[in-house]
Amino acid sequence: MLEQLKDVLKLLKWTEGQASVYCTLVERGAMKPADLVIHAGVAQGKIYSVLDELSALKGAVIKLDGRPTKYDAQNPRYVLDRLLGEVGDLKEKALQQGAEEAYEKRYEQMVRETTCWVVQGISGVMVQLHSLVANCNSSLKVTDPDLNWIGSSEHKMFNKLLREGKALQVLSTPAFKDILEDLGNNGADVRTSNGVSPPYYLVDGTAVLLRFSLPDCGVVIRDGAFVRGKVEQFDSDFEHGGKLEMESIED
Repeated sequence: MLEQLKDVLKLLKWTEGQASVYCTLVERGAMKPADLVIHAGVAQGKIYSVLDELSALKGAVIKLDGRPTKYDAQNPRYVLDRLLGEVGDLKEKALQQGAEEAYEKRYEQMVRETTCWVVQGISGVMVQLHSLVANCNSSLKVTDPDLNWIGSSEHKMFNKLLREGKALQVLSTPAFKDILEDLGNNGADVRTSNGVSPPYYLVDGTAVLLRFSLPDCGVVIRDGAFVRGKVEQFDSDFEHGGKLEMESIED
């Protein structure tokens, strides 16, 4: 199964072990390292280093909360987006044979059973954000003092969200006024503040992605009480933020 996905990953210079472990997780869902040794055919002495590489370097694997420790794959579409950018033909080839469907088929079950998981590396954090936003029903709230992570793929993500009639609120520092103005001109509600909290992103008021920089990593939390507290914090900070005077766009 998923041989085309595996072949494309190897074309992208993934090792046999990395491709095998990732494809196994996409198809079968969360597993303990010991089980991956069997199902992915990776030597026991190498499994943890392969998982570390997939987490921190590729942004392709998440570490689930709980005991025993299990690992799971991130959505292959967004992993490939980060790897391939605009090389769409190769991406679509990799997603044939049901790679994305296999992932989504059991993703909801993982979410129901897990309230917290960890992603490693800035690539992993961005892949996770794209995956969360793809399932957004109503709103995305962003508070981040540094918006340098926003690139063309993130602009597309935000614009798609707005076209679908969903709410986008972004709070950042005045240093990123240009980015905020661009988002505002596309329909986002944007504010500035000199006292912006450490980065976090709220999806539908049901999940929060916390981002850390030393080391680069993120934590997704779906615990109701914790998320409600973050929503209240965001709404208060946003209300006290400064509104931008948007430049009018002439016809």
